[in-house]
Amino acid sequence: MSLSDILIFVTGIVIGAAAVFLWSRPRISRLRKCIDQLRRENSRYTKSIICEFRSEKMPLIKFCHYLAQLNDFPQAFQEKYIVAMTGLTLSQAQSKATPDRGSDFDCGLSASVRGELDAALSCFDKELSRVPSNALCWAQKAAVLCRLRRFPEAVAAGGKALALESGDPLSWCAVGLAHLKSGNVNEALESYEEALLLDPADELPWFRKGHILNQQGKHKQALDAFQRVVTVDCLNCKAKLNMGTILTKLGRHEEALSAYEEAISFDPRDCQAWYNKGTALSRLGKSREALQAFEQALDIDPTDAQSWYNKGVILYGMGDFGKAAAAYETCLSGSPGFDKALYNLACTHARMGHAGDAAGFLTKAMAADPKYGKLWKKDPVFREIALTPEFAAVKEFQTFKSD
Repeated sequence: MSLSDILIFVTGIVIGAAAVFLWSRPRISRLRKCIDQLRRENSRYTKSIICEFRSEKMPLIKFCHYLAQLNDFPQAFQEKYIVAMTGLTLSQAQSKATPDRGSDFDCGLSASVRGELDAALSCFDKELSRVPSNALCWAQKAAVLCRLRRFPEAVAAGGKALALESGDPLSWCAVGLAHLKSGNVNEALESYEEALLLDPADELPWFRKGHILNQQGKHKQALDAFQRVVTVDCLNCKAKLNMGTILTKLGRHEEALSAYEEAISFDPRDCQAWYNKGTALSRLGKSREALQAFEQALDIDPTDAQSWYNKGVILYGMGDFGKAAAAYETCLSGSPGFDKALYNLACTHARMGHAGDAAGFLTKAMAADPKYGKLWKKDPVFREIALTPEFAAVKEFQTFKSD
């Protein structure tokens, strides 16, 4: 082979490699963005799907199967996921998800993805009438029944799936969710522990186990469970939020603040994370930083009554009574029965010398919860203003309520 032939050969390889790179670059970029989004929202996808999407070998119906397994995803997320991976809109993907000549099982999966739960259930029932030993179909039926809030039937369907195939962690999780929604907390916990015996690295049962333990007041065990979630998926925002909440209950406020800040770094648009950060900063005496956190939460969700309430508390503590009153009023515009906001607004007007407004909101607070009838008499903020004629209505209201 001559030198010119060698040069032509090498040039061809370089041009070919460049062409492949340029062709794949947008696809790789799209995949990376999708992976990042998925890791932020739920790492089960990264574990079970991403490796298959790298080679683009996953058929759409299998993709629908995963969506059906993890059916609690919001539509907006499904939209982002499908667009990133297929270039299709959600409606286009749902249309293509209906197979022309698929089995009843495949049709059930497709209907489940489209949110047509009754149709999905009918398809699964048809499949099971033909193949009653289809464990996966029983598991999918259990998932659909959970979405329909038919929890006892979901437990029974999940039990059928496990009787046929007890080695499927997702089936145990489906049964666990059905038990949990039915109020069978101990049975739910046992189901998640069975799932973890089969797959100790699966963060979904760890997450739900942590949720149950936290509700039972077993905070340290719950914290360990959520820590296991984060060990598997270091970007799990919800697990970090739960860890922060538990650390707060344990009085470990600095650690709680750190957990909330990590959650915000994963998802800066998470209103709950900003709100929780504000409460942690408030408990640490960092009022101005807490105020900024609550304002960030309100930038994301201007209707969040709890953030408006806490903003009012901070402003009241700073002596800015006018802005505190405005915050409480905004809170009450969305939650008119919020008794703490009613009482605090009464206190704020009392501090500003507005006897009539203070009396009016105090009366509303007592109507919402009689405890304020005793509380205001011990509160020094009302000591002087209680002698005004406007407060006669408050006393009359108390007399009427006691009678």
